[in-house]
Amino acid sequence: MPTIHYLKEEEVIFFNKKLVEFSRDPHSVINPANLSSNIEMMQLKYEHLPTFEEKMLWKAAFWLKNMVHSGHAFVEGNKRTAILSTLVFLSMNGFFFRSQNPKSQNNIVTFVKAVAEGKHTLSSVKKWLSASTMSVTEHDIDGILSEAEAEMSKLKNLVRSRCSYSPKRRYEKPLRQLQLRLFLLDARTSSIRALQIFFKK
Repeated sequence: MPTIHYLKEEEVIFFNKKLVEFSRDPHSVINPANLSSNIEMMQLKYEHLPTFEEKMLWKAAFWLKNMVHSGHAFVEGNKRTAILSTLVFLSMNGFFFRSQNPKSQNNIVTFVKAVAEGKHTLSSVKKWLSASTMSVTEHDIDGILSEAEAEMSKLKNLVRSRCSYSPKRRYEKPLRQLQLRLFLLDARTSSIRALQIFFKK
Protein backbone atom coordinates (compact mmCIF):
# COMPACT_ATOMS: atom_id res chain seq x y z
CA MET A 1 0.00 0.00 0.00
CA PRO A 2 1.37 3.49 -0.86
CA THR A 3 2.69 5.75 1.88
CA ILE A 4 0.40 8.63 2.84
CA HIS A 5 2.05 12.05 2.68
CA TYR A 6 0.90 14.61 5.26
CA LEU A 7 0.99 18.38 5.48
CA LYS A 8 3.27 19.91 8.08
CA GLU A 9 2.07 22.40 10.66
CA GLU A 10 4.22 25.20 9.23
CA GLU A 11 2.75 24.59 5.77
CA VAL A 12 -0.82 25.02 7.04
CA ILE A 13 0.21 28.23 8.84
CA PHE A 14 1.81 29.48 5.62
CA PHE A 15 -1.41 28.77 3.70
CA ASN A 16 -3.40 30.83 6.18
CA LYS A 17 -0.91 33.70 6.07
CA LYS A 18 -1.06 33.94 2.27
CA LEU A 19 -4.85 33.59 2.16
CA VAL A 20 -5.57 36.36 4.68
CA GLU A 21 -2.98 38.63 3.06
CA PHE A 22 -4.99 38.33 -0.15
CA SER A 23 -8.18 39.50 1.58
CA ARG A 24 -6.36 41.94 3.91
CA ASP A 25 -7.53 40.11 7.02
CA PRO A 26 -5.29 39.70 10.09
CA HIS A 27 -3.06 36.65 10.38
CA SER A 28 -2.66 35.08 13.80
CA VAL A 29 -2.49 31.54 15.17
CA ILE A 30 -4.86 31.66 18.14
CA ASN A 31 -4.90 27.96 18.98
CA PRO A 32 -1.70 26.17 17.94
CA ALA A 33 -2.64 23.18 20.10
CA ASN A 34 -5.74 22.56 17.96
CA LEU A 35 -3.68 22.66 14.78
CA SER A 36 -1.07 20.26 16.15
CA SER A 37 -3.75 17.95 17.51
CA ASN A 38 -5.67 17.85 14.22
CA ILE A 39 -2.52 16.95 12.27
CA GLU A 40 -1.54 14.26 14.78
CA MET A 41 -5.02 12.75 14.95
CA MET A 42 -5.35 12.70 11.16
CA GLN A 43 -2.15 10.67 10.97
CA LEU A 44 -3.30 8.18 13.61
CA LYS A 45 -6.93 7.70 12.60
CA TYR A 46 -8.30 5.20 10.06
CA GLU A 47 -5.07 3.23 9.73
CA HIS A 48 -7.08 0.02 10.09
CA LEU A 49 -8.97 0.57 6.83
CA PRO A 50 -8.09 -1.92 4.08
CA THR A 51 -7.54 0.39 1.08
CA PHE A 52 -5.41 3.46 0.45
CA GLU A 53 -8.36 5.37 -1.01
CA GLU A 54 -10.60 4.74 2.01
CA LYS A 55 -7.84 5.84 4.39
CA MET A 56 -7.24 9.00 2.37
CA LEU A 57 -10.88 10.04 2.14
CA TRP A 58 -11.65 9.44 5.82
CA LYS A 59 -8.51 11.30 6.90
CA ALA A 60 -9.33 14.22 4.58
CA ALA A 61 -12.92 14.30 5.87
CA PHE A 62 -11.72 14.31 9.48
CA TRP A 63 -9.30 17.16 8.75
CA LEU A 64 -11.81 19.29 6.87
CA LYS A 65 -14.58 18.90 9.44
CA ASN A 66 -12.36 19.55 12.44
CA MET A 67 -10.64 22.56 10.90
CA VAL A 68 -13.90 24.39 10.16
CA HIS A 69 -16.25 23.16 12.87
CA SER A 70 -14.44 22.37 16.09
CA GLY A 71 -10.76 23.07 15.64
CA HIS A 72 -10.29 26.73 14.73
CA ALA A 73 -6.59 27.50 14.82
CA PHE A 74 -6.55 30.98 13.26
CA VAL A 75 -8.17 34.32 13.98
CA GLU A 76 -9.35 34.60 10.34
CA GLY A 77 -9.52 32.38 7.28
CA ASN A 78 -10.18 29.02 8.93
CA LYS A 79 -12.59 27.83 6.22
CA ARG A 80 -10.35 29.02 3.39
CA THR A 81 -7.33 27.38 5.01
CA ALA A 82 -9.31 24.16 5.50
CA ILE A 83 -10.32 24.13 1.83
CA LEU A 84 -6.81 24.77 0.52
CA SER A 85 -5.07 22.36 2.89
CA THR A 86 -7.60 19.60 2.14
CA LEU A 87 -7.13 20.03 -1.62
CA VAL A 88 -3.36 19.99 -1.28
CA PHE A 89 -3.39 16.98 1.08
CA LEU A 90 -5.49 15.01 -1.40
CA SER A 91 -3.24 16.06 -4.28
CA MET A 92 -0.08 15.13 -2.39
CA ASN A 93 -1.46 11.60 -2.47
CA GLY A 94 -2.62 11.40 -6.07
CA PHE A 95 -6.23 12.61 -5.81
CA PHE A 96 -7.67 15.63 -7.58
CA PHE A 97 -10.72 17.65 -6.61
CA ARG A 98 -13.09 17.98 -9.54
CA SER A 99 -14.08 21.49 -10.60
CA GLN A 100 -17.37 22.53 -9.03
CA ASN A 101 -20.11 24.51 -10.75
CA PRO A 102 -20.23 27.88 -8.90
CA LYS A 103 -24.04 27.87 -9.13
CA SER A 104 -24.41 24.39 -7.69
CA GLN A 105 -25.59 24.05 -4.09
CA ASN A 106 -22.92 21.39 -3.68
CA ASN A 107 -19.97 23.59 -4.64
CA ILE A 108 -17.08 23.56 -2.23
CA VAL A 109 -17.69 26.95 -0.57
CA THR A 110 -21.37 26.27 0.11
CA PHE A 111 -20.58 22.81 1.42
CA VAL A 112 -17.78 23.93 3.73
CA LYS A 113 -19.97 26.72 5.16
CA ALA A 114 -22.59 24.08 5.95
CA VAL A 115 -19.93 21.90 7.61
CA ALA A 116 -18.84 24.89 9.72
CA GLU A 117 -22.46 25.37 10.82
CA GLY A 118 -22.64 21.75 12.00
CA LYS A 119 -25.01 20.62 9.25
CA HIS A 120 -22.89 17.64 8.16
CA THR A 121 -21.65 14.54 9.93
CA LEU A 122 -18.19 13.12 9.39
CA SER A 123 -19.76 10.39 7.24
CA SER A 124 -21.49 12.90 4.98
CA VAL A 125 -18.26 14.88 4.57
CA LYS A 126 -16.46 11.70 3.55
CA LYS A 127 -19.26 10.80 1.14
CA TRP A 128 -19.10 14.26 -0.44
CA LEU A 129 -15.32 14.09 -0.81
CA SER A 130 -15.61 10.64 -2.37
CA ALA A 131 -18.05 11.98 -4.98
CA SER A 132 -15.94 15.10 -5.60
CA THR A 133 -12.46 13.62 -6.07
CA MET A 134 -10.82 11.42 -8.63
CA SER A 135 -7.55 9.58 -8.92
CA VAL A 136 -5.44 11.01 -11.75
CA THR A 137 -2.46 9.89 -13.79
CA GLU A 138 0.69 11.83 -14.61
CA HIS A 139 -0.58 12.13 -18.19
CA ASP A 140 -3.53 14.27 -17.02
CA ILE A 141 -1.56 16.91 -15.13
CA ASP A 142 -0.18 19.26 -17.79
CA GLY A 143 -3.56 19.81 -19.44
CA ILE A 144 -5.33 20.39 -16.12
CA LEU A 145 -2.67 22.86 -14.98
CA SER A 146 -2.66 24.83 -18.26
CA GLU A 147 -6.44 25.19 -18.15
CA ALA A 148 -6.44 26.38 -14.52
CA GLU A 149 -3.57 28.85 -15.03
CA ALA A 150 -5.23 30.38 -18.11
CA GLU A 151 -8.50 30.89 -16.24
CA MET A 152 -6.67 32.32 -13.22
CA SER A 153 -4.78 34.82 -15.40
CA LYS A 154 -8.06 36.09 -16.88
CA LEU A 155 -9.62 36.47 -13.44
CA LYS A 156 -6.59 38.31 -12.04
CA ASN A 157 -6.73 40.81 -14.89
CA LEU A 158 -10.45 41.32 -14.31
CA VAL A 159 -9.97 41.89 -10.57
CA ARG A 160 -7.13 44.37 -11.21
CA SER A 161 -9.16 46.32 -13.76
CA ARG A 162 -12.12 46.64 -11.38
CA CYS A 163 -9.90 47.69 -8.46
CA SER A 164 -8.20 50.35 -10.58
CA TYR A 165 -11.36 52.46 -10.81
CA SER A 166 -11.49 53.10 -7.08
CA PRO A 167 -9.90 51.48 -4.02
CA LYS A 168 -13.36 51.31 -2.45
CA ARG A 169 -14.56 48.94 -5.17
CA ARG A 170 -12.46 46.11 -3.78
CA TYR A 171 -15.15 45.67 -1.09
CA GLU A 172 -18.16 45.59 -3.42
CA LYS A 173 -20.00 42.27 -3.53
CA PRO A 174 -19.39 41.43 -7.24
CA LEU A 175 -15.67 42.01 -6.78
CA ARG A 176 -15.58 39.94 -3.60
CA GLN A 177 -17.24 37.13 -5.56
CA LEU A 178 -14.54 37.40 -8.22
CA GLN A 179 -11.88 37.29 -5.52
CA LEU A 180 -13.50 34.16 -4.10
CA ARG A 181 -13.39 32.51 -7.52
CA LEU A 182 -9.75 33.54 -7.79
CA PHE A 183 -8.99 31.96 -4.41
CA LEU A 184 -10.61 28.69 -5.48
CA LEU A 185 -8.65 28.69 -8.73
CA ASP A 186 -5.46 29.42 -6.81
CA ALA A 187 -6.25 26.52 -4.49
CA ARG A 188 -6.90 24.33 -7.52
CA THR A 189 -3.56 25.32 -9.08
CA SER A 190 -1.72 24.66 -5.81
CA SER A 191 -3.27 21.21 -5.62
CA ILE A 192 -2.22 20.46 -9.21
CA ARG A 193 1.37 21.42 -8.41
CA ALA A 194 1.21 19.10 -5.40
CA LEU A 195 0.15 16.35 -7.80
CA GLN A 196 3.18 17.08 -9.98
CA ILE A 197 5.42 16.59 -6.95
CA PHE A 198 3.54 13.37 -6.10
CA PHE A 199 4.28 11.87 -9.51
CA LYS A 200 7.97 12.80 -9.33
CA LYS A 201 8.48 10.86 -6.09
